[in-house]
Amino acid sequence: MIDLFVSTCAENPIRAGLCRATIERWKRESGVRLKLLVFGNPAEAVRGYEDLIVHRGTLKNPGPFDASERERRYFAEQMAESDIYILADDDILLLQSDSAKQGEEILRKHKQFGKLCIRTIPDNPVSTIGGFSDSEVFETHGAGGIRFIRKGAVERWPPIGNEGYDAPHCREFHRRGWKVGYFKNLSGLHLGWGHTTSAQ
Repeated sequence: MIDLFVSTCAENPIRAGLCRATIERWKRESGVRLKLLVFGNPAEAVRGYEDLIVHRGTLKNPGPFDASERERRYFAEQMAESDIYILADDDILLLQSDSAKQGEEILRKHKQFGKLCIRTIPDNPVSTIGGFSDSEVFETHGAGGIRFIRKGAVERWPPIGNEGYDAPHCREFHRRGWKVGYFKNLSGLHLGWGHTTSAQ
C-alpha cells in the first residue's frame, strides 16, 4: 500500500466541487491509503470524508503563497509510512487507470529520482533541462501537482517566499543529489488550471 495525501484549503464552492471530484477519483485507485491534509475551513469540500482527515491546519496568509504550501509537504513526509508516498493537489483528475501503482513502480525503478510528478493538461507544456530522459520519465528543474516522493529524500524545509513552494522543495531534492521530473505516460486533467488562486 502506498500512502496518498490529498491537500485542500477549498473554502470557495467551486473549488470545493473540484476537490470532491478529485477525492472520488482517488478512491477508485487500488493499493492506496487515502488521507486528507486540511487547511482553513473547507467544510463543504470534506463533508462526508471527515474520517480521512489526518491533519488540520490554518491558512496564515490566504493566497497562492500561503504557509500551508510548505506545511503540507512537511506533514506528508512525517506521516507517510510507505517508502514512496503521493502528495496530491485537490484539483487534478487522474486520466489513466492504476496510476498510483504505475507511478510507484516507475519511481522505484528510477533510483536517481527523489520526486516524479504526473503531467497535467491543459497546462503549458513542461520543458526539459536537457537532463535524463527515457521512455517513462524526463528530468526537469521543478515539478508539482501530483507528486510521487521518495520518503527521506528531503530533510530541510526552507521558509516559503514569493514563488510558491514547489521551487524551494525541488531545490532541496537537488541539494541532496536527487533528480526531479515528470512521468511521460501518466497524466491528469487539471480542473483548476487558470482558476486555482481565484477559486480558493
